[in-house]
Amino acid sequence: MTVIRSLIFNAFFFGWTAVLFIVCLPLLAAPRHVLLRAGDLWIGGILGALRVVCGLSYEVRGLENLPDG
Repeated sequence: MTVIRSLIFNAFFFGWTAVLFIVCLPLLAAPRHVLLRAGDLWIGGILGALRVVCGLSYEVRGLENLPDG
């Protein structure tokens, strides 16, 4: 079962990356905040696939220790 889930996730990962690369390539001429949103979209897709396909989640700890800015 682990091998099947890994193969499904890898297929999604490379497919998602290829599609977003092609779609977002013209955004290289856009302002930086637009590129950051495209990166957020890519990360959201990958984390969603990890949650759905692999059953993994993540937790951010220690945010209170980061300096402002």
